[in-house]
Amino acid sequence: MATSRALENYCADIEALLREGTTRTALQLSLALPDICAALEEAQMHGSAQQYAAWCEQWMNWVPLKRSKAIDGTRLYPAYVRAAAKQSTRSASPADPTMAALRRFRRARHARSARTLVRSLVWRPVNRLQAYQVQLSEALVAAARRWYAERAGSNAVVQRNLGKLLVK
Repeated sequence: MATSRALENYCADIEALLREGTTRTALQLSLALPDICAALEEAQMHGSAQQYAAWCEQWMNWVPLKRSKAIDGTRLYPAYVRAAAKQSTRSASPADPTMAALRRFRRARHARSARTLVRSLVWRPVNRLQAYQVQLSEALVAAARRWYAERAGSNAVVQRNLGKLLVK
């Protein structure tokens, strides 16, 4: 199975944060995955709420424990935008959450090249909120990996956009 080093590094960063117990940051990064993936499928690399929701509908099939309905992109997108807005106030990132997410994605590719991806948590969630954050982050990472394996690895637009992104 072909993989993207950039996507694997980004997902490994999320998994490392989860292992360390930094669930809020891991969730912020994982909420950007649908936007990153949807933007990579577009020639101009622009994202939107509709693309985010459509990507989640197609690739994410997670139903939280003790909930009757699945989490969808329509419900996740506002949380993603709020998290991106908080991060842009702390840095010089632009107000466009897609461009900020793509910039973080590009930096993750250059950070490290080899990691062990599958390790157990060093800590255990102490409450339902942390457990929810871990499960949602893991579901988004799994969906992004499935998306790349099933569609993006052989999609010329995605490969061209990854090349453009990673050369900058």
